[in-house]
Amino acid sequence: GAYNGDTLREITPFAPSLIEAIAFEPDRRNHKKLSEYAETVEEFRITPLKLAAWSDKATLCFDGSGNRNSSLISGAQMSVTKQPKIVEAEADSLDNILDGKEIDYIKYDVEGSEREAILGSLKTIEKHRPALLISLYHRSEDIFDIPLYINENYPQYDLYLRRPECLPAWEINLCAVKR
Repeated sequence: GAYNGDTLREITPFAPSLIEAIAFEPDRRNHKKLSEYAETVEEFRITPLKLAAWSDKATLCFDGSGNRNSSLISGAQMSVTKQPKIVEAEADSLDNILDGKEIDYIKYDVEGSEREAILGSLKTIEKHRPALLISLYHRSEDIFDIPLYINENYPQYDLYLRRPECLPAWEINLCAVKR
């Protein structure tokens, strides 16, 4: 999710030709902060969507705790003793939202739903070959499965692993750049 627009704040100095950012954020409180931020930006347009990034249109269970780790909840997580604040979240795919619109960059940092979000972007990736930044640290298998999937299905991408300087230091991202 786009959280409160923190990544957009970071990227602005490095993207002078940015025209529009489409930002998914399903958490009610975070979406409100994102929308307030979007109203202050003059350099480009931010379209804040109160949606989870997913493979298709759906209604999903979501931890609506209102922090930067709010995420979709699986059946296994529903059985833990400490229950998060469970709410319903509307979800949709990037392909559905864009409907063929051209884009050049996609960032997937969706708290463990990266695989589903990628599946919801396949038409866009195939048609426009945008640069991809994919978080691999939310689910341990993603560090292997996602790069293999991108490499097998889109061999025209060069793949790079990057660890940003941040705390905690376990974040690792896949950068996929068209050759």
